[in-house]
Amino acid sequence: MPRPNTNISTLRRILQQELALGKRMALITQDETDALVENNAALVATLESELRQCMSQHAVLEACRVNAIRELAWAMQMQTLPTFGNLLAELPAKDSESLEKLRDEIMNTQRVLEILNARNRVLLDNLLEYVRFSLNAITSAALQPARYGSNLVRIATPAFYVDSRV
Repeated sequence: MPRPNTNISTLRRILQQELALGKRMALITQDETDALVENNAALVATLESELRQCMSQHAVLEACRVNAIRELAWAMQMQTLPTFGNLLAELPAKDSESLEKLRDEIMNTQRVLEILNARNRVLLDNLLEYVRFSLNAITSAALQPARYGSNLVRIATPAFYVDSRV
């Protein structure tokens, strides 16, 4: 029976890494919220890049977790790949409790991330609406013909030039 214990410790280690990564992602997302409120686009871009790296690390950890569960289920002679809850039911009580505690912490971190992401989504939507409004106001004002001091017969559509040096 030493083989299942090794897999349990591997699974525990992977879950601990997932928890640490989730907490790191929550901190980054909170920093992103602060950067959005402060209108710091450079910091938002940097934090977004860091979040993408965390997401790729999470995908690797998730694949490792599935493999560890598969090996543990195979060592316990289970016929199919169990869900995490079904696997916990088959493990010894001591190991099951510690793994369930880790799972609960991961789920709480996931809920925090969902709340932070929803808040950031609202902030980004508001920012986008403000940019749209500003562009619309600028372009509609620029496209209106001058009312005083110009020959209304010779009004031409204005041309817009984009400075590529910026």
